[in-house]
Amino acid sequence: MKLDELKTKALNRSFQAVMLDGNGYILQSDDYLFPVPQGKPIDEVALFFNGFNEVLTEADDADFPIFYPSIELKSGEQELTTDLHVYRHDKQHLLLIENRTAWYEEFRLMQQERNQKSLENSQLNVTNKHLELERELLKLKNNQMKRLQDFKSDFFSKVSHELRTPISGIIGLSSLLEDSGDNSKETEKYIKSLKTSAGHLQNIVNDVLDISKIESGKFNLNDQPVNLGELIEDVALSFYYQAKEKGLELRTYIANTLPTWVQADATRLKQILYNLLSNAMKFTHEGYIAMHAGYEMADDATYRIIIKVEDSGIGIEPENLKRIFGEYQQATKDTQSKYGGTGLGLSVVKQLVEMYGGKVSVSSIPGDGSIFSFDLMLKKAQNPNTSSLQKFKLLNKNLKVLIADDDSINLMILKKHFAEQTEKCTLVSSAEEALDKAKEDTYDVIISDINMAEKTGIELAYDLKDEPVKVFLLTGDFMAKDHKVYQDRVIERAFLKPVNPNELFAAINDLF
Repeated sequence: MKLDELKTKALNRSFQAVMLDGNGYILQSDDYLFPVPQGKPIDEVALFFNGFNEVLTEADDADFPIFYPSIELKSGEQELTTDLHVYRHDKQHLLLIENRTAWYEEFRLMQQERNQKSLENSQLNVTNKHLELERELLKLKNNQMKRLQDFKSDFFSKVSHELRTPISGIIGLSSLLEDSGDNSKETEKYIKSLKTSAGHLQNIVNDVLDISKIESGKFNLNDQPVNLGELIEDVALSFYYQAKEKGLELRTYIANTLPTWVQADATRLKQILYNLLSNAMKFTHEGYIAMHAGYEMADDATYRIIIKVEDSGIGIEPENLKRIFGEYQQATKDTQSKYGGTGLGLSVVKQLVEMYGGKVSVSSIPGDGSIFSFDLMLKKAQNPNTSSLQKFKLLNKNLKVLIADDDSINLMILKKHFAEQTEKCTLVSSAEEALDKAKEDTYDVIISDINMAEKTGIELAYDLKDEPVKVFLLTGDFMAKDHKVYQDRVIERAFLKPVNPNELFAAINDLF
């Protein structure tokens, strides 16, 4: 094979052709890439070729062609990355030196880029794995939090019932004593104090339980038509004896144009007012406490009710104003030890007010008193046309009523209320007894405590689902209108303890 023929084959490629004899001496070179001296052995040309002559002489014909990739060759200042192709013909050798510098550089960059991408992909995979683990961990934490919250909610629900049941008994018995008409002035004073203390205890229980419900997202407002002016007067009246004992003037200013009927949760509205008045009563030792109530129209169907509770008490330092609406927060560290309280009252006020689309604020001058202001967005409501006769008495004296409660005091109180309304009132102390009585006789109304041993009031209601009887439940924990018992229409209504007999009678009158 002649050198020119090889050159033709290598046309348009970066080749240098070198002819060697059988012993590896250079016969001819085109010096295309770098000069090669003729007549010298190839192993003197570059470091790579050391011992190359021996390779050529010892190799068999079958070993050719021989290929050496990625060989670094240097001639003077020139450095090349080459591929070497060695052929044998007629005891001569052809060495093709192919300049692959650019290709190998491109390959190196591509490999570097690939490695970089591989590294990035690995890092991305690690990141994704990390995110996946974080999501799993967050999911696990959320599940744990949910289980904890459900446990907490269930615990508070049971505690709520257990606490409200005796409180209901105390308030109910106090009311019965108060209405008996056989009390001396001294006894009446004790009864008023007893009712005030029970009401205070009930409010603390409400605050603790409501905070738990609000945190768990299970808090609901039970809006119904409410006589706003009467509600405000009733709350103020509940503090009358306490204010009198402390020598305080209790004032109530209700705008003449204040809407009579609004749509609101009466229990929660009372709770807001009670907490603010209780707070004012606690920190006011002389002077007055005043409650102002006014309104403005938010739109055609909504009132913006504006209420202020003002006192001439000890006031609040400016640095403490921002944090008093926080949970378990009081103005100073010694406030709790000196005045008592849980530090939850104002926090509950803030959250309840905000649930009605309003805001609560405070202004105060230390030593000169405080003013708590809040507004509520309340819908208009129609007068439910409940007369005083309907409100305080059963219209139908022939109604057969069955009452089930495992608490003897509450059973006695309910018996007293219904004894004046109907002669056909039966009392039992368990849901099983109530079910047996309902099978033996026909009743118009069944009133059952919700939590009783063996069988609950809800289970009793489902047992009586197909019977023509109206079921009312008494509960220590608020039951939302979307509760399954309402959806399945097994009860008419659930009343929160302590139940107001007037509300209970009114609900029964609506059905008969």
